[in-house]
Amino acid sequence: MSNIVIGICDDQEVIIEQLRDHITSIMNEIWNDEWSLCEYVSPLELLKEVEKIDVLFLDIEMPEMDGIALIREIRESANLMNERGLKIRAAYMGGGTPTALTANQLNRVLSAAQECFPGAREWTVEAGRPDTITPEKLAVLKAHNVDRVSV
Repeated sequence: MSNIVIGICDDQEVIIEQLRDHITSIMNEIWNDEWSLCEYVSPLELLKEVEKIDVLFLDIEMPEMDGIALIREIRESANLMNERGLKIRAAYMGGGTPTALTANQLNRVLSAAQECFPGAREWTVEAGRPDTITPEKLAVLKAHNVDRVSV
């Protein structure tokens, strides 16, 4: 098997540290081959420096981005990744509790992300606040074949 490259992009160092610790623990336990971890506080910084990324943990609520800017950035990121021949195997939406969005907004973000990254075989969405989980939002996640919900 080839080297797996995992990327973390979040504007909060504490989240990066938590993800780093969790990913390291899991990868050291289950992955026998080489793997590497890249950490960034800005999606633009990540896209400038990364040549290949297999799994990306991307915060969807950073200070410089709202929902519309996020969708635009997702599309631009997909274009840049396609130009560089990069493919995403798994996607994680979290950091700002995506379920804090309305069901319609969540649908739009997932639609844009899945349109831009059709090769992703696994989708995980953070629902860190149980009070933001509604039947409508769960229906949106199901409609988009989200594999995991992280509560």
